[in-house]
Amino acid sequence: MLSELELSFGESTFHALKQQIIVLEAENAKITSENMKLKQIIEENTRREDKNIELKAKVAKLECDIEELKQQTQIINNAQNTPSTVDISHSLASSPLLTFPSPIGNRPNRSNQNQ
Repeated sequence: MLSELELSFGESTFHALKQQIIVLEAENAKITSENMKLKQIIEENTRREDKNIELKAKVAKLECDIEELKQQTQIINNAQNTPSTVDISHSLASSPLLTFPSPIGNRPNRSNQNQ
């Protein structure tokens, strides 16, 4: 029992076309599978690119924070290296501007003032 198609093309032509359809369907399935894999790869790459952008922003912020900390540390070090209090015990003894008269020895004699 041959179908109308088999009768019009001949049995050998019909079988050849049927084989070609089977091959093409297999190729189509393979290409469809590859396309799905490629879509997954593209989605994964997009996620990685987004994560990369996020990490680059974090690195940039951390670099700014490090620079700010370096500057603050330098300011602190400079302040610690600069004497903030002066030892005045040596300065008082040697400074002529800060000498004080003795309250007893240099007082005018009251008995001399009355005379």
